[in-house]
Amino acid sequence: MTTAMNGVGGINVTQLVTQMMTLERQPQNLLKTQQGAANTILAAYQALAGTFTGVQTAAQAIVGPGGTTPWTLYTATSSSMNVSATASSGAIAGIYGFNVTSTAAAQSDMYSGQMLLTAQAATGTSIGITQNGVTTNVTTTDTSLQGVINAINATPGLGVKAAAVQTGTGVYSLQLNATNTGAASNFSVTGLTAAVGTPTVLTAGTDAAVQIGANTVTSSTNTFANTFPGVTFTVSKVENNDTITVGNNVAGMTTQVQALVTAVNNAIGTITSQTSFDPTGKLSGPLLGETLPGQLQDSLQNAVLNVPGGGTLSTIGIQLDQHGNLVFDPTKFAAAMAANPNQVQSLVAGFAQQVNTVTKGAIDPVTGSLTTMIQGNQSQIADLTTSIANWDVLLTQKQADLQTQFSTLATTLAQMQNQQSWLSGQFTTMSQ
Repeated sequence: MTTAMNGVGGINVTQLVTQMMTLERQPQNLLKTQQGAANTILAAYQALAGTFTGVQTAAQAIVGPGGTTPWTLYTATSSSMNVSATASSGAIAGIYGFNVTSTAAAQSDMYSGQMLLTAQAATGTSIGITQNGVTTNVTTTDTSLQGVINAINATPGLGVKAAAVQTGTGVYSLQLNATNTGAASNFSVTGLTAAVGTPTVLTAGTDAAVQIGANTVTSSTNTFANTFPGVTFTVSKVENNDTITVGNNVAGMTTQVQALVTAVNNAIGTITSQTSFDPTGKLSGPLLGETLPGQLQDSLQNAVLNVPGGGTLSTIGIQLDQHGNLVFDPTKFAAAMAANPNQVQSLVAGFAQQVNTVTKGAIDPVTGSLTTMIQGNQSQIADLTTSIANWDVLLTQKQADLQTQFSTLATTLAQMQNQQSWLSGQFTTMSQ
């Protein structure tokens, strides 16, 4: 609304209110600026915490969540293509020999009778199947061959499946198969008619067996676990003089060390970029001036320089370069593993333990320094958000008050202008 009055001038209510509100919003704008800066710092600390999570994951892959597990990583190699093997951290290096005297099989029976699928195959409404000393009664209201097969296959946990094998034109024979291998899979059946015939054992249920010296070890499957400490192996053929060689998994260890070095460098690189200053463009990282990032960087680098128990990581291919980043030489590491694996494992474990301690101090969900810093920033941002919202209420009311005030003033001035015009008209009339 614009009102003009001679000798007084005009009032643009909208413009005046806008100008006044610009001044009134300055305290809130300052809060918004502080909130934006706090959000930037929070995002930077959260990103840094993410890199420390990566470091912790890589360190704990070597020494476990507690940071004290001895570093062992083994590989198992079989002398035979008929034996596959793997080794866990609980394995013991060495060569293990054995003979495979049998492989595991599941019982399979074929019945001699040939019959239509609709012919009666059950003497009553119940068929007894005994397996591993336990008898299960399979109930069926359909006593035909097809009905018997359906009932057997529909019984959960039975351990036996049935099938109809076509053995002539329009006629079928019953076949029963154990679902699991091993001697315990053998079964017997009662309640079938004479027309079904007698069973011929196609395959007997047998355990796999390996002979180790004078001892025989069996398995209901073809897989043996912890027959040799930490080793799992699977056999597929009867044969003699098989061996499994368990040794350090140098390739796997190299991968784990490289992963730890990469994770540490990622954390150091993040700290460097977030605390940097570019004098040319006068640009600075969001954490420039913050003390915590530098402290964490020093802790990571000290973990390389001060390995517990003596020795230096540089002798096994891990060292700091002139920029403070870690450098890893896989060739030197492999050579050190070949020369003195125990020393290498001790050095790497000590390094990983120290790094794990640093990460725990940084990102522990309760006491971590980064955790505390992030929570502090989140609390500050929450307070600023509340203050900004409170200002929204105040400013809305202030704008309404100003609108009313200046609108009233404009109306008053308009009335005065009308009175002035009337008086001017009267004076003009009187002077004529």
